[in-house]
Amino acid sequence: MRKLFLLLPVFFIAFLSCNNKKDPAGLDDSDKAENSKSIVGEWKVVAMDSEEMDEEEKEDAIKNATIVIRKDGSYTHKDSDGTEDGTYKYDEETNTLIVTSEESENEVEFKISWRGKNLVMKGQGGTAVLSRRGGGSSLSNNRDDEDTDDSRSGSVVGKWRIAEFEDPDGKSPTGEELRQMRSSTIEFSRDGSYTAISGEDDKMKKEYGTYKFDSRTKTLVTTEDDADKKETFDVVFKGRERMVLTFDEGKITLEKD
Repeated sequence: MRKLFLLLPVFFIAFLSCNNKKDPAGLDDSDKAENSKSIVGEWKVVAMDSEEMDEEEKEDAIKNATIVIRKDGSYTHKDSDGTEDGTYKYDEETNTLIVTSEESENEVEFKISWRGKNLVMKGQGGTAVLSRRGGGSSLSNNRDDEDTDDSRSGSVVGKWRIAEFEDPDGKSPTGEELRQMRSSTIEFSRDGSYTAISGEDDKMKKEYGTYKFDSRTKTLVTTEDDADKKETFDVVFKGRERMVLTFDEGKITLEKD
């Protein structure tokens, strides 16, 4: 299936010139919410209305398409074709969302509205309706309020930044190596996937994979997509904002980003 962000813009103008087109089934106007909610969060496509997509493509989008929109102005979109990263700008006054894919660098515009707790993105000729993963309500601009169910001690879900590393001999990086390490992040999504980013600018590296976390034994197992390489970590939570991962190569302390 074509990338959702690249597909919807193709029919954006046609849709706006024919705005009497019905919204996807099950979302009537009486369920509209005030447009004061935050788009930040993890979303899953639950309905599609597009003349550019056949029924099979729509079903595929509903089954597989997700997007994580972060406070730092970045997003990650996943579907059956793979993963797309990029940046976005959102104007709350005009309810306009502009996304830019890292791959194409093309700007794509959407009009944002709400149907209850669902986020509605109108592109050229069609509409995508997204539901917040986990069933939560809107996210505020305060990190402490964001994803409160997952901010509790005991959950790995969220975006984390490396704060400290200690090898088996008790040694830690210093200087430039320490600075580079602290710029690295890893994000665990509710769907069991993760994205790890290390380095900066032209030296930036990204790793995608899946994970399983056993809350009973506090064991985290990650599997890198490309290498099919597994790592096992023992997890210790230090309140809501820190967790320590211990594995064969040392100990990593992570802080909520």
